[in-house]
Amino acid sequence: AQRPVVQDNFGDDVATENFALAEEYFLSPDEGAALALLARTRSRYVLVRSTGSGHHGDSNYPPDSLFTRLFLLKGAHGQAEGPPPVTIQALERHRLIHESPPLNPDLEPFKSYSKLFEVVRGAVVVGEAEPGAEVWISLRMKTRHGGKFVFHSRTDASSSGHYRFRIPYSNDRFSRNVEVAGNFSVGSDGKQASLVLTEE
Repeated sequence: AQRPVVQDNFGDDVATENFALAEEYFLSPDEGAALALLARTRSRYVLVRSTGSGHHGDSNYPPDSLFTRLFLLKGAHGQAEGPPPVTIQALERHRLIHESPPLNPDLEPFKSYSKLFEVVRGAVVVGEAEPGAEVWISLRMKTRHGGKFVFHSRTDASSSGHYRFRIPYSNDRFSRNVEVAGNFSVGSDGKQASLVLTEE
């Protein structure tokens, strides 16, 4: 793409401190802290592959690390392997815009080698529900090489019955590699509604 990169597989060619920064980013359990690292480098895109930062050592990324949340859960709410299993909240400002073909399409047809995420502001969705009730929002998605999946996020309504989400996706086509459903589904206490978010 003829764009400068912060870090590559030749760590010292683009500065050893950036190699360490990339590792810190993928290890982070907090999206806000990870975004602060990206802001220092003015990075808008993150490429993640099965080895995380590619650190020249044994990087064991915890279940709640940004690596797990990006590469394994594609930024959605879900369960990460433990032990014990860990519930992971959805990312708010990372959105998947490309998923590579698998390295071994015969054995693992839906296991991509790498994923590209764009850092976005996200859309804020607010509403009302029963005080303390669980509220969820989901979007059906499909990538050219990774198949179908659902972006899912959940939260609890406050004691006054208000809830808030920040969502990194819209219902408009924002990538040639990613298809999205025409609406989000929002639900709580057995009730469900539709929501359309434009890219604007």
